[in-house]
Amino acid sequence: MSDDKKPGGISRVASQMQSMFRKKAEETKLETEAGQGPKYLYSDVKDTVIGTEEDPSQAPLMEHLKELRQRLFVFVAVFFALTIGAFFLAKPIYLWLARPIIAVFERNGLPTVFIVTSPFEKFFADFTLALFVGLTLTLPVLLYQIWRFIAPGLYNNEKGAMRPFLVASPILYWVGISFVYFVVMPMAFNFLIGYALDGGEFNLSRNATEFNAVLETFRTVSETFFAMNPAEVAKEEFIKAGEDYRAALRDMAQLRPLDKVTIDPQTKIADYLRDSMRMLIGGGLGFQLPVALTLMVRSGLVSTDFLKRNRKFAVLILFILSGVLTPPDIISQAMLGGPMYLLYEVAILIGGRIEKHQRANNPYWDGGEPDSDADEDDDGEENSIGGDQPGPDMDDDELFAPLDDEEPRILKSTPEPSGDEGFVKPDPNDD
Repeated sequence: MSDDKKPGGISRVASQMQSMFRKKAEETKLETEAGQGPKYLYSDVKDTVIGTEEDPSQAPLMEHLKELRQRLFVFVAVFFALTIGAFFLAKPIYLWLARPIIAVFERNGLPTVFIVTSPFEKFFADFTLALFVGLTLTLPVLLYQIWRFIAPGLYNNEKGAMRPFLVASPILYWVGISFVYFVVMPMAFNFLIGYALDGGEFNLSRNATEFNAVLETFRTVSETFFAMNPAEVAKEEFIKAGEDYRAALRDMAQLRPLDKVTIDPQTKIADYLRDSMRMLIGGGLGFQLPVALTLMVRSGLVSTDFLKRNRKFAVLILFILSGVLTPPDIISQAMLGGPMYLLYEVAILIGGRIEKHQRANNPYWDGGEPDSDADEDDDGEENSIGGDQPGPDMDDDELFAPLDDEEPRILKSTPEPSGDEGFVKPDPNDD
């Protein structure tokens, strides 16, 4: 092949493909340097991200690690400060947390006594309570720092889709904790303590001398205390008489008939804190169900049709989960499982709106299944285009009518018959 002869055949095709790929690479490089995303993302606004000035989206790994360290440092600093503050305020926080069971104790005439069975129990209970309060209060800070770290890698439409979930997540967490504290815990403790009082009676004998001594002591102390005039006696004497009356009143509250002894329900500090924190955290996480399901629907992992078809399994799983997170009684289990199922239905409604919006605005959406009404005619019959059943009868004018945005099509007419269609002509080259 001479030098001035143009390449042909495979060489020409290879040269053209090489030029095409080189041109495509240059266009991609220009598009990357301009900072514009692909057209199918429907985002013409330039994203402001953290990174290098030449190409913010291509920041080196060390820049990302430094930013991650900065975000974690802010979260840990806030969490540490709130935890230390909650540790020194552990007593009032614990009393506020124990209000539901204290109210049940007072309604049943029981002493509100929280016992400690180990020298380390009170310290570790306060430390655990401080961690719980610090983590609960720092949750919005954690979500904000996570958002600030991942936001530079998202397009504007993705950022807009994530913001509602970031706002709804801490709000639903606090709503779940409030619901458990004001509704579930009072009903659960009322049922459990009432059960202990009704079923805790034993036939035991008691010393008659001790029984009468408690009655006589209470009578004497009460007469002495109520006969005092605070303006005429010394302050220390009046306080001592009040303490004696309180002790005698406590003994009277624990006094039982000579042949009966009932169980006085009491609770340990560590046990009550463990059970109440489990219920509160379970309620907060359970109320995250709409956020988790709608995120899964939007990402295409599940569809609303799938959630609708598996309602019975969802009810079973939600009530098993509520039974794990609450005390072993049907009342508290139903009080937590019922709202969680309602949130499941809310997630289906929100997911349906998300799928409808995605199908209308994103041609690449493949999550969920289209509505069944779209594949049916007005008479309720399925559309047969591309199917096995024949479609409705149409005449030739309607069948070959041009569309509104289409040029009229010219159909080739069938050639006239020549009369030789049914005969095979002999081949002149055949020997």
